[in-house]
Amino acid sequence: MDKIKLTDILTSVLEFQKNPTEENDKKVHEYMQKLQVIPYLSIDRKAICASIISANIFNVERDMVKSAVHLMVAETMYGILEYCINLENDLGSFVADETIYDALCEFGFIDYIMKFCGADFARLCDLIDKMVNFGNIYKITEAADNFSSEKIDELVKQMDKATKTLTPEMLSDMKSILNGEDPHWQALKQAVGDEALGNALDKEIYSTLGISAPINTKNKAGGADGKTEKDNEEKQEGKQKA
Repeated sequence: MDKIKLTDILTSVLEFQKNPTEENDKKVHEYMQKLQVIPYLSIDRKAICASIISANIFNVERDMVKSAVHLMVAETMYGILEYCINLENDLGSFVADETIYDALCEFGFIDYIMKFCGADFARLCDLIDKMVNFGNIYKITEAADNFSSEKIDELVKQMDKATKTLTPEMLSDMKSILNGEDPHWQALKQAVGDEALGNALDKEIYSTLGISAPINTKNKAGGADGKTEKDNEEKQEGKQKA
């Protein structure tokens, strides 16, 4: 039995796409006619093929669309390698590539092969889907094992122990702070609010007059005599020394 390399088929397809002559079209169809396709895979071979594909799927990044596309491409490419008994995969794991899949589909290779094994290929895909689903179920089961009744009971005990250390006064203070009722919190909020309001009014007044406002009118401008608080403090100290 003469083996046909997958790269030879891809080369002929790419040559036809670049230069769609009758001669290049003939080469592609010659490869197609040489393929020997079996209509049925034994359940053992299906299991091996499905294991390879499902393992390949669980290694890709967890993106819903990318995973679905990767599964479809892997099912088709690894599948046709099983059904085409004289087709040699000389690309290794790169066979499950979207570009290769598109090239073979576009020229009709995949549809040609499915004419001979389509019904059984559907059974292979069904087996792969079941394996992927069971794999997800087992992962969920393993995660659920971490939340056994014993571990949940221990967590409840720890939480109960923590809450018992809180006194009514501590709980009341926590409630006041969370609700904004704590007097210290209210004073801080009022001070911040007054400062912000004062600065806003100052900026509005100076803007109306068409002049630049000082950086901080309360702390920097001083009193009616134009002196700052620091000037007044130094003057008071001088009087005390005299």
